[in-house]
Amino acid sequence: MTADAQRKRNSAVFSQKITHIYAPEGLPDHLLLVGSGGQITVIDAELNIQASSSASQPDDTVPLRHFIFPRRTCAFLPTQTLPSGVVSVSVLQQNSNALVSISAVDTQGHAHSLGSCTIPLGEADVVDVSFSAAGCLTVLTRSGRWSFYRLTVSSSSTLSVSPLCSPIHLASLSFLPSGARSASHAHEISLLALTSSHVLLAGITVSQPEMVLLLWDTQYGVLLAEQRFPCPSHLHRGKERGVHMELVASSSAAEPNQALLVLHPADAKSQDSEDPRATSVLVVPLSVPKTSTIANALGRATIGQAWLRSEADGSQSRKGVHLTLDIGGLEPEQVKTLEAMLKAQEKGRTEQAERHWAGYLEGASGLEAGPPLGHLFVKQLLSVLFLVPPSGREGAAQANAATPYARNAVKYLLERKAVSDAMVEGGLVPALMARNDWNNAALALSTVIDLPEPAVIGLLAKVVTHHRQTASDAMQVDAPSPTSPPALPAFLALCVTYSASPGPLRVALRKHLPDAADIVCVLEVLDGWLERWGAEELSLVPEKVQKDVHGAYVPIFAEKQEQEMPPLGKMLKDSLLVPQMLTFIQAVLDSSFIALLSHPPAHTLIRTLLARLEPELALLSELQSLKGPLQAFASAHPRAPGAGHGRSKAADSQADWHKRRKAQAEHRDMNVGVYQVEELVI
Repeated sequence: MTADAQRKRNSAVFSQKITHIYAPEGLPDHLLLVGSGGQITVIDAELNIQASSSASQPDDTVPLRHFIFPRRTCAFLPTQTLPSGVVSVSVLQQNSNALVSISAVDTQGHAHSLGSCTIPLGEADVVDVSFSAAGCLTVLTRSGRWSFYRLTVSSSSTLSVSPLCSPIHLASLSFLPSGARSASHAHEISLLALTSSHVLLAGITVSQPEMVLLLWDTQYGVLLAEQRFPCPSHLHRGKERGVHMELVASSSAAEPNQALLVLHPADAKSQDSEDPRATSVLVVPLSVPKTSTIANALGRATIGQAWLRSEADGSQSRKGVHLTLDIGGLEPEQVKTLEAMLKAQEKGRTEQAERHWAGYLEGASGLEAGPPLGHLFVKQLLSVLFLVPPSGREGAAQANAATPYARNAVKYLLERKAVSDAMVEGGLVPALMARNDWNNAALALSTVIDLPEPAVIGLLAKVVTHHRQTASDAMQVDAPSPTSPPALPAFLALCVTYSASPGPLRVALRKHLPDAADIVCVLEVLDGWLERWGAEELSLVPEKVQKDVHGAYVPIFAEKQEQEMPPLGKMLKDSLLVPQMLTFIQAVLDSSFIALLSHPPAHTLIRTLLARLEPELALLSELQSLKGPLQAFASAHPRAPGAGHGRSKAADSQADWHKRRKAQAEHRDMNVGVYQVEELVI
């Protein structure tokens, strides 16, 4: 400080402990001091006390959070209450209750109490609190219980509180108590109230730790958006060293467009002098609706299920897992099998459950089609098979082959094509990955038709990571384990041939494969396939024609030699794989082309792909032009004697119409054009 600045410096001593100091825009000539008990003290520029609140709190209270808002943004106050100034909201804790007091300060520096209330929480360990200008209060406890309230102030300065919606219980975040995690991770959580009832939550995931941002609508208890990113390496986060997290609004509280996420290492028992303590400040852009509407919440009830657990799960976490079977409409033998397997699973006897399932299969060995498998029976059976989680483990990254799990029963259901993704709560792929069951996960891509694109590409990302790790390890001599990811070419063929929508596929690729080096591994395999397919001679004229069992004439083409195909067996001999590869390559390039341009090792591969794709696209265009002249013959073939199997002409016409629509859609998706990038030099 300069000598002149030191002469102008003022100082003052106050009798109470100060926890917050504000210089709000609504009070240009005053400062606002907040005491540890929520008391408000207004001072002028000369540090003279202008006013102070007379509200006093018990000595056993603990300050949780304090908030200050411009009066014009506070929608929970009556319109006649203080047209200007600021509003102060203090939240304190007394045992298992939350004490909320609200005060207002006018432009002259006078403080006015607007009321206080007590909210019973039922728990004494509160980790964070949020409060919005709309009057929405949320309280998060250490157990993961997140409660939501709405506060209103009447014209007579009476503060009332009402539940906003039912509490939810968070899961899969590192701040939650667990014997396997250190207490230093208790601060890895932060809340920030945004517009209306929207709250932004920042935390760290348990399995494969990474930062996560979750945007919740607390009025309906639904998740609106999710974003993940890796933890900064200089934080040196570990088992004994956590991260302090704090979300701060960096723009107007009424219309926030960005927030700041402050990260710094938590205190550890043993500090390593070689690890420098550093703080990161991340800018979080926001796009949040101004108000909470049911239209934005519709259809999002299941999106946040991965971050939630039920009340029953929390109360029974120490008593074991339980399941109530819905046996209505099932056959007696099915009910007997389910009840026997359930008793075995609840006691952790997976081998005994497998024997009960084998007995059910042996009882139906005389049936030609196998045992009856209805939708309800399979759904209940999967609930029993996935009842016991990996013992004491947090996700697939820590699971191993010794985890008790009835793999053979799940394999049988998948082979019978009796499983759908909707049958398993939370999704089939997450349930399989929690048990590190790669064999059944790969089988699911061939037999389950409703797997979501993020689940499929998420598996591909793990396979790519394993492929790069094993390729870089020159000392790798162990045989592949049944629970280890499969080879990249074999699993990529399953992903390429799996039916997916282009839009969700691009989003999943961008989310799960953001690294250009991972994309290059995928494109190298696809480039090798295109090279071999381009070298194959295409036969458009059949060698012979023969009748099938229905009397229709079927052309017979020459079969390609097995040794000339990529090492994927009969799957790659299907001529439909080429357009599927082109569609998949287009999705990969659409989602990561800019990242590939910034990755110099990928430039040569991009040029090679262009050289291979141009002749394939030209050939497909020529073949498509034959559709017009040959359409009459293709339409007449299904109407040949015996080809229709007794169907009506109307049904044949309807089927042809659906096929034409599907072919047109596939043709549009295969139009992979030449990418053009413009560079602007200033």
